[in-house]
Amino acid sequence: YQDPVIEINIRSAFRLPLSRKFVIKGKIILDNLEYFSPSDFSIRDISLTGMGLLIPKKKGERANPLTLLKQEQELLVGIILIDTDQSAPSGTLPIKAVVKRIKLNHSPGHALLGLHIAAMKPDNETILNRFIHEAQIDELKRLSGRK
Repeated sequence: YQDPVIEINIRSAFRLPLSRKFVIKGKIILDNLEYFSPSDFSIRDISLTGMGLLIPKKKGERANPLTLLKQEQELLVGIILIDTDQSAPSGTLPIKAVVKRIKLNHSPGHALLGLHIAAMKPDNETILNRFIHEAQIDELKRLSGRK
C-alpha cells in the first residue's frame, strides 16, 4: 500500500437509498412460502446489480425464517417501484436474485443481506434504471433547494 489511502466505491452500479418519495415494496418466494415487505423484510437500497435487505430477526416471538438464508442461495423476488407523486406504480418487476452477503449482527434486532440481481428482463432493467435515475434527480434537486 502507498500513502495516502484513498476511499473508493467499488460497486459496479449506483446504489439508491430509498426515501419517502421513492419506495419499493417487495415479495420473496422461498420454499413455496411468500414473505412481504415491510413486515418480513424491507428493501434498504437498490441498484441495477443488487439490493440490500433489512430483515427483522424476529416475527413476534419466533425467529424470522429469512435470517436462515445462506450465501449463494437463489431467491425469486418481486418488486413494485413506487414514486409517491404518481398515481400508478412505475413498474412491477420479477427478479431472480442470489444472496451474496449476510450480516446477522447488523443491529440487535436486524440482519442485513446483500442480494445480487442474477436475472431480469431487459425491459424491466430499463424500468428500474429510469426509476433510479428519476430518484437521483429528485434528490439532487432537494439538496440544491430547488424542490
